[in-house]
Amino acid sequence: MLDLAGWGGGTEGGVVFAERVRWNGVVVEVAGPDPEPADDRPPVVLLHGGCHGAWCWRQWSSVLAAAGWRTYAPNWFGRFGSAPVADALGRSLRSVADAGGELSRVLDRLRRPAVLIGHSMGGFACLDWACRHGNVAALVLVAPVVPRGFGAEPIPVRPRPDRLWRPPDVSTATSMFFDHLDLDDDAGRTTARAWARTLVGESPVAVLDAVRFRLPVDVDPLRCPVRIVAGERDPLVPVSALRELADHVGAHLNVLDCGHGIPLRPGTAAAEATAAWLNEQC
Repeated sequence: MLDLAGWGGGTEGGVVFAERVRWNGVVVEVAGPDPEPADDRPPVVLLHGGCHGAWCWRQWSSVLAAAGWRTYAPNWFGRFGSAPVADALGRSLRSVADAGGELSRVLDRLRRPAVLIGHSMGGFACLDWACRHGNVAALVLVAPVVPRGFGAEPIPVRPRPDRLWRPPDVSTATSMFFDHLDLDDDAGRTTARAWARTLVGESPVAVLDAVRFRLPVDVDPLRCPVRIVAGERDPLVPVSALRELADHVGAHLNVLDCGHGIPLRPGTAAAEATAAWLNEQC
C-alpha cells in the first residue's frame, strides 16, 4: 500500500486506498474507493507527460478515487521503476507516440474500455491511442501537445540528438510546469526545488515531437466523449490551438487561469470538474 500523505487531499468524500503494482514492465500507481462501488464504472488511466512520472497525478487520483473512480497512473519506460526504454522498445530514444506502449500494457491488463486522461505529451499519446484503437470510454486531454496542423507554432528548443534532454533548472521548471509557486517565498521555493529534483531527462526525439508539433494524428475516427482542459497562460501549448482541436473533435473545452502544469496546481477544482463530467458521460 502507498502512503496517501502528501497526495494533495481529495479523500474527504470516502475511504481511498493506494498501491503500486508492476504490470508487464510498467510500474503503475493505483488508487480507488475502498470498498469498490457496486456500479460498473470504467477504470481511469492517467498518463503523465515529459520529464514527469505518475507522481504528478496523485492529487487528481485522490480526488477521482474519493468520487468513486478507480485510477491507474503508469510510469513511462525508463523512469520510477518501469522497464528500461531499450528493453521495452528495442531502442534508446523514444517518441511521444511511443507512450502508447505503456498505455497498451495497462489496458491489456484491465481488459475493458477505460477513460484515458493525459497531460502534455501524455495527452498526445492518449489522443493518438484513442484514434488508432477506439474502444475508449472517454478522453480527457490536459494541456495536450497537439497534432500537426492544429495551429501551434514551433518552440525554439534544440536538444542534442544523441542524448537525453536535461530537465530544466528550478526557475525554468517553475515557469513551465509549476508557475503557481512563488520562488520569492520560502515554502514555494522549497516545493519548486523538490519537484524540480523529481523531473527526469527526456528523449530528444520526444522533445522535438512536442515543441515542433510535428506528429500527425487522424482524429476523424474519434467517437468517444472528449474533454480538453487548457491553461490560459500556457507557454507551451496555446489555447488557440486547443480551441481548434476541440472544435474539430467536438470536445468540451475548459480554460483555466493557469499555465501548463495543470495536474500540479493547488486545489481540487479541475479534478472535481473532470470527475463531474465523467459522471455525466460514463
